Amino acid sequence: MVFKLLEGAQKSWRRLDGHNQLPKLVLGVTFNNGIEVIAKPAELQPITAAA
Repeated sequence: MVFKLLEGAQKSWRRLDGHNQLPKLVLGVTFNNGIEVIAKPAELQPITAAA
């Protein structure tokens, strides 16, 4: 009985959007509204001179 219920439910399942991004998510990459957030390294940020 359970097998038949699962078999019927499987017909309405849909594939995950962005399934190719799952490895990045596991590695800890941050996403904002589906777009990968790339953090800028500290050495590339402009250095302000102290007055």
